[in-house]
Amino acid sequence: MNIIILWLRIINCLMKYTNCEEMTVGNLFVEENGSYSIDCETAVWATDKMHEDYHNAGIHINDVDFLIENSTHILMVEYKNACIANAKDPEAFHPMEDKKISIITRKFYDSLHYLRLLDKSKPVLYIYS
Repeated sequence: MNIIILWLRIINCLMKYTNCEEMTVGNLFVEENGSYSIDCETAVWATDKMHEDYHNAGIHINDVDFLIENSTHILMVEYKNACIANAKDPEAFHPMEDKKISIITRKFYDSLHYLRLLDKSKPVLYIYS
């Protein structure tokens, strides 16, 4: 696929956010198992839709779970839930093993593109928990 067509598809998916309620404050993001939530009511901007946007554009990337902007930074949040009560195999999760670090690194860099497309230019902090 031509790189220009690829970027146009991403931009078209992001355009729906430019004047949309989904980008307003008052966001409450629930992690995939429904055990925990992240309250972003006081955030300048926040989203958990990056994966959905890229998927809708036909693009596979390694993306972080949540993007949260405060007054000084953009927080990239990668949430791992291996310690919840009904975790499938919590002993199998080793957050600092080389393979996990490699994947987390890709998630960070792949997610930077999304921020650039939205013209977000604050310093980025990566939270891996």
